[in-house]
Amino acid sequence: IGVAWTYVLGNLVILVLAHRWFMRHAQNWEWRGIGWSTFGHVLRSRTFFAQSLLLTARRRLDVILIGHFLGQQQAGAYHSAMALVDRFDLVQDSLSTAAFSRVASLHEHAREDLHDLVRGLFKIFLVISLPFAVAMQLLSDDAIRIVFGEGFAVAGPILKILAISVPFMFISG
Repeated sequence: IGVAWTYVLGNLVILVLAHRWFMRHAQNWEWRGIGWSTFGHVLRSRTFFAQSLLLTARRRLDVILIGHFLGQQQAGAYHSAMALVDRFDLVQDSLSTAAFSRVASLHEHAREDLHDLVRGLFKIFLVISLPFAVAMQLLSDDAIRIVFGEGFAVAGPILKILAISVPFMFISG
């Protein structure tokens, strides 16, 4: 119960701080509600929406299917290994978030520079993710034992397989 409250309160604190920052920096802002023009923005962003929707579904559906077809123990082992792989998403998310405003600006004004930026980001993602994937391959059994204990040793080979996906996750995320 304590973990759940920590999660809820942490998100509440982030929401309050974001609201305070926004209100301090937004000039002449007023609440207008959601109009049809908002849906037009979402429609024009459908590629990003679909990608986000599919990634979220993949992260939830795989555990459900493994639990259904192979059993709860295998689903737990898979989820434990996937939890370690997901931790590396922090690096990719940080880089993507940092580049987002630049990508948006270049998309509007300088398409050729945008292509160069995206190519450069792909290279950076690969340079960072490939060593992660190799290290995860080599240290998967030890990492599982250190983080989760001997009871989850069966997740070591699963982590080795999932490590192959790390570069692809970096590029597609």
